[in-house]
Amino acid sequence: MKSALLFTALLLGALETARADEPFPETFDEASKAGYSFSKETIQMFRGDARRAYYGRGKLGRGKMKVRWKFKTRELIDERIKAGGKPLVWTGTGWSGQATVVGDMVYVGSVDGWLYALRTKDGKKRWETRVGRSIKCSMGVWSETIFVGSRSHRMDAYDRRTGKKRWSIPTPGRDIDVAPIVFDGVLYFASENGGIYAADPKTGKVQWKYQTTADVESSPTIVGHRLYVANYDGHLYALDRRNGTLIWTFETGDDTDTTAAYWNGRLYLGSENSWVYAIDAETGELIWKRKTHGGVWSSAAIADGKVIVGSDDGHLYAFDPDDGRVLWKYKADAGIWASPVVVDGQVVVGDWAGVIHRVDAATGKGIGRFQTGNYVISTAVIVDGAIYVGSRDGFFYAFDVAP
Repeated sequence: MKSALLFTALLLGALETARADEPFPETFDEASKAGYSFSKETIQMFRGDARRAYYGRGKLGRGKMKVRWKFKTRELIDERIKAGGKPLVWTGTGWSGQATVVGDMVYVGSVDGWLYALRTKDGKKRWETRVGRSIKCSMGVWSETIFVGSRSHRMDAYDRRTGKKRWSIPTPGRDIDVAPIVFDGVLYFASENGGIYAADPKTGKVQWKYQTTADVESSPTIVGHRLYVANYDGHLYALDRRNGTLIWTFETGDDTDTTAAYWNGRLYLGSENSWVYAIDAETGELIWKRKTHGGVWSSAAIADGKVIVGSDDGHLYAFDPDDGRVLWKYKADAGIWASPVVVDGQVVVGDWAGVIHRVDAATGKGIGRFQTGNYVISTAVIVDGAIYVGSRDGFFYAFDVAP
């Protein structure tokens, strides 16, 4: 027991040391001035920081989840896609679908094609904007601007105070399911057209574009001057973020939509072929790989000395970051596509049965659960002890957790 605690302490200490030379602003205002869409104060983008390894803050109780409020999204009827012979109805939130929280506002992109600004305390709507076709991806917020991609084949920028559009970058013919990031004053994102883009976040002017071999639904991870993105044909790319020059590629062997999480010189991500990989971030060489029993659409969380990731086999796995040993395995009610978030020793993740699970990060034992009305493949946000997450039942939820 003592050795396990010592290992965890050393690991967390190493994590802080490794961050020492990397930007991680304390506050939203500091991040805005410095040109970053992430801070320790809140969750401004998917997976919280450039390494995709910050999941929220605040104390979480161990009791039951209580709905603080829930907001009903619209319905978008898509005649081009049939489900059971009927047009597909898009409502609620999709994959990866993580909201962002800034101050007293939570910003939600819905598969109904609308962007909503809601008050965190009561869910009252401050404004709404029609983006067009479905928003499945997670958004990013930098300063006074919200960046959001959609099935409308473009990256849009909106004023976060009013919802007024500022500019668009077209990605002809293909959707954007990727979460954007602003790093050192540059906006980075990718598209299902296979392109990885760097642009001016103020004007939308593209600075460079790197063309991969297939669709990209993996969001950019940035460490120093390197940017990492995976794609449909099973390649993980390492680029120089300053100019888009290719440094190396790693083959996963199948469609890889997950976003790499970085820790201690390694990248962790899963693929639809059911494997989870640990890769040397410097060289692109494989360190270890472990097989689940279903495809992996869930991006890994690095927390409490573990690599925690969901699988379509209906389990949440905790792997040892050094050698890939399974430390614990938690059985959900159905496949897990949502990405786990870890705050205050608890893992929060949804599944295809519509259940939001809370799991002890140390032991893998269940703490609590909440049943929504349809599947939950969106990633939760936890800020100041409140949990925010959407479901395909048409609602976006805010929860408080009892002590």
